[in-house]
Amino acid sequence: MKKVKMILPVLCLLLGAYSFMGMADTPVYNVKLKMSNIRSSEGRLQLRIFKDEAAYEERKPLKTIIISKEGLKNQYLEHVITMEKGTYGFSMLDDENANGKMDYSFMTPKEGFAFANYYHKGWSQPKFENFKATIDGDTYLSMQFRYL
Repeated sequence: MKKVKMILPVLCLLLGAYSFMGMADTPVYNVKLKMSNIRSSEGRLQLRIFKDEAAYEERKPLKTIIISKEGLKNQYLEHVITMEKGTYGFSMLDDENANGKMDYSFMTPKEGFAFANYYHKGWSQPKFENFKATIDGDTYLSMQFRYL
């Protein structure tokens, strides 16, 4: 019985060390989002992160993160997320009515949108190539909102 009592803590310690070592293989970095030109403090921001162009075209984000507008000052807000190393596409919706989707009026977006390090001036959907960002260390991404 004593051997079983001794083996269990040692086994838990070894399993914990093994899982910790596995996490060391996947570095995680801070990504600081610098968001500007946010029209109002109403609603919330919805960040969508896409793994690649195919996921973007299919509108299947790897991750969706809801960001509060608390702390919004002079149409500017910062928020930090963590990401593993890789190349991703970052897009954001200013979901002013907090319904989880872009609202339209006569086929024109009623709410604002932004892309990482890219200000979209066109009327059609931007290409993934325009707003993808490579994360291989702590990173700053600028996201300027546009409203039509």
